[in-house]
Amino acid sequence: AAISRVQRLRHPTNFVLMSLAMADLLVTTTVMIPGFIYEIKQRWIFGQVFCNVWVANDITFCTASILHLGK
Repeated sequence: AAISRVQRLRHPTNFVLMSLAMADLLVTTTVMIPGFIYEIKQRWIFGQVFCNVWVANDITFCTASILHLGK
């Protein structure tokens, strides 16, 4: 939010950091939380459709987060 509001913070480096933060936030909310529940319950309770979405999110968001570190 600060990067979008403060003109002095609008540099390419800060935009990369903001993008990395967004990728990590998506990993946390859409991948790690359901994965944590899966580990606790020892079974998948969210249904087949969300399982497919979860796997796709895992691959996409984790890859995005890793690729940001290479910049």
